[in-house]
Order: sequence, then C-alpha cells, then structure tokens
Amino acid sequence: MNGQEIRARRAGPTRCPVCDGTCVVSVGPIIHPLPTLIAGVPIDLSDREIALWRCTDCAFEFKWPPIPEDRLLACYGAAAPDHWDEEVGPRERNFDRIAQTITRHAKGSRILDVGCFTGAFLEYLGPGWDRFGVEPNGRAAQIALSRNVQVIGETIDDIALDASYDVVTAMDVVEHIVDPLPFFVRVARFLKPEGILVLTTGNTESWTWRLQQNRYWYCSYIPEHVSFYQRRTMLALAARSGLRSVEQIAISHKRAPLREQVTQAVKGIAFAGGVRLGWLGVPSLRRRFAERAGTNWIAARDHMIHVMRKLA
Repeated sequence: MNGQEIRARRAGPTRCPVCDGTCVVSVGPIIHPLPTLIAGVPIDLSDREIALWRCTDCAFEFKWPPIPEDRLLACYGAAAPDHWDEEVGPRERNFDRIAQTITRHAKGSRILDVGCFTGAFLEYLGPGWDRFGVEPNGRAAQIALSRNVQVIGETIDDIALDASYDVVTAMDVVEHIVDPLPFFVRVARFLKPEGILVLTTGNTESWTWRLQQNRYWYCSYIPEHVSFYQRRTMLALAARSGLRSVEQIAISHKRAPLREQVTQAVKGIAFAGGVRLGWLGVPSLRRRFAERAGTNWIAARDHMIHVMRKLA
C-alpha cells in the first residue's frame, strides 16, 4: 500500500455506495473482538483501522475501509456447516413470519434463495415451490441438495442472465455485501414482472442500535457484517434498481424467552450508559470495557423483513 492509498483510507469515503451522496460522516471506530473470526474462521484485519460511516442522505451505514470481498468469501467457504446451525429452529428464526410474508405477496411459485446455506428455509416452505438456491459453502450446499433444493451456483454471479423467478429471498445476506447496489440491480434482473424480493437484515432505526451505535453487537461483534440499512436506505436501493418497496416488518434476529430479552436489555443499556459516562472514571471499568465490542443483544427487536416488488 503506497502513501496516497494510506492517506485516502484515513480521510474516509467520499461517496455513499448506495445513493452516491457526498455527505458521509464518521459514527466512530469499530472494535472487533480478538481473535477476530469470520464465520468461525480466523482473519487478520490488522492492516486496516475500520470505522462506521453514515450517509446523511439515505441513512446507509457501512464499515470503512471495507474488508475485501474475496477475503470474506474465503472465510465463508472454509466455515464449518454447523457454524450457523445445520438444524435451524424454524420458529426461533422467524421462518413462519417470512413464509407468511412471501405467501401474501408472491404471484408465482418459482423461488431463489440467495445464500440458502443448508436449504432449511426452502425445505420449510414445502414441495409446492420450485426451489433454487446459491450457496458458497460446499458442505452446506450438499445438504441443501439432499433437501431437494436445486443449488445452481455459489453466488448470484453464477446465475444465467436469462433466469427468472417469482420470488428471490436473501435472509441475513445483504449485511455481508460490501457494495450493495449492484446486488439489488442484479436481483431485479432475475425477477419476473411483479416478482418480489424478500430480505431480512438488521435495522439501524431500532432504538437498541441507536443507543450503542458503532459499539452495537450487530456491527462490532460480527466482523463480516459490513453494511447496515433502515427504511430510508431500502427506499433508495429500490428506486435505483427498478423495484418498489411494499412492506417492512420489525422482527428480532432470534425469538427468545422474555427473561433472556430482559437480561440482554439490562446489560445493553448499562453498557451504553458506561460508554457515555466514560465508565465514571473508574480505572478498572475503563480497562475492562473501554476497548471492547458491545454486549450480546441478539434478542432485541432490531431486524426487519423488507419486501420489494419489481415494477411491471
């Protein structure tokens, strides 16, 4: 890396990857846990000082400098299939709510799941659907095939340009994409007229995200999460890719018992308060918490199901 590249990285991004806006501001540094793991696979990020940035026009938030996509894909490809749980709890992961949303909006039964992993969701939908998937993890793709999912490639770049689907799903996928606009444009190309894109991802409008910001578990604790969205971001992406936003539903990443929700909320609020108050100047607290990622808040209602329809 030459001196000019180093100065450019320190200066930060000049444009938003979603709306091409020029007003992007730093939210703060990202603190990843050590050792740093992506999908359970070690990765060395010592060559970059990563911060969270926000576009004031479309509210897109993203890490900068980005983790190169080839390094991310290498980790996903080397991940153990059980890293994300081979047998997913359908209710815990909101399969019922996602399926109900698809059924409410879909005008056909040909479906593509981007990042289908072991095919658990497509299997949950049942045999009434013509089910396709793309998945970069070879072992997970084999399990998906055994579940009667037609795995047609590793990423959407492997899909034939003349392919078409009534539904494309991308669950817990878009937060992993460094440059999201080309992804949405390509997905729109695969959709039939009036076809729908149904995705799940984190929602930066949630009060829990706004409380912890750059320390929030969803961006700090998980290095592979690099892009973050809210309704305004989705509207901008839809407008630039030939889609129309039709519905957004608030969900948690995982359903959890009330006791777990309360416990995580208490810890999360206490952590945010500690950050804002400088840990009251107590040296032991500062040593323990000043340079660590936010608390685990996976039970928070900080995710969304978002539906877009292709314009006829």
